[in-house]
Amino acid sequence: MPISRGFEDWVRGLIGAAISGSANALSAGIAIPALDPNGDFAFFSPLWWKAVITLGGIAGFVSMSKFLAVTPLPPATVTEVQQVKTSPGGTKTETSVKITEESTHGPPDAA
Repeated sequence: MPISRGFEDWVRGLIGAAISGSANALSAGIAIPALDPNGDFAFFSPLWWKAVITLGGIAGFVSMSKFLAVTPLPPATVTEVQQVKTSPGGTKTETSVKITEESTHGPPDAA
């Protein structure tokens, strides 16, 4: 089953939120050594990496949570269509088709 465009956009938005939130941790990684009087969090030290990765994970999680609050997973909608055909001989044939559509929820438009 092919992935719909709405679902693909939703996944891209979720990944974008994670990247955006994690990128904010980089600014904290720059500020930490400046605020550390003992020098334990010097640039590229093991403690610095640990702090930046932890902050990146937390910030990415928070951004993804905010994205999901605005744009939850689109629920699938099932529509049933019945088609009745009458042949010239008077016989009726009924066909039932189920169509699955994804309703698209998008973030509110920026004004």
